[in-house]
Amino acid sequence: MSDLQALLKQQEELTAKIAKAREETREAAIEKIKKIVQEADLKITDIYNAFPKKTVAKTGTRLPPKPKYTDGTNFWTGRGALPRWIVTSGKPKEAFLIK
Repeated sequence: MSDLQALLKQQEELTAKIAKAREETREAAIEKIKKIVQEADLKITDIYNAFPKKTVAKTGTRLPPKPKYTDGTNFWTGRGALPRWIVTSGKPKEAFLIK
């Protein structure tokens, strides 16, 4: 075998070992996460809301703003003109503020 062939064979073996180690590490991490989630009685929304994101990674566009006002059915971000459901209620917009 030439030196090049021997090195290529070593590379293949190392690549396989790396893939196996990466998978084992991944599986161990998933098990740890599952255990923590179960012990703390967490929901997926608890986890994702803990890491707010301003932009979508792939497109780079901004996410829609979070609503600040609601009447239980309708939502308003506080941007733009007052929505009709607030105007017709006769109440100040602060009465619909999400706390």
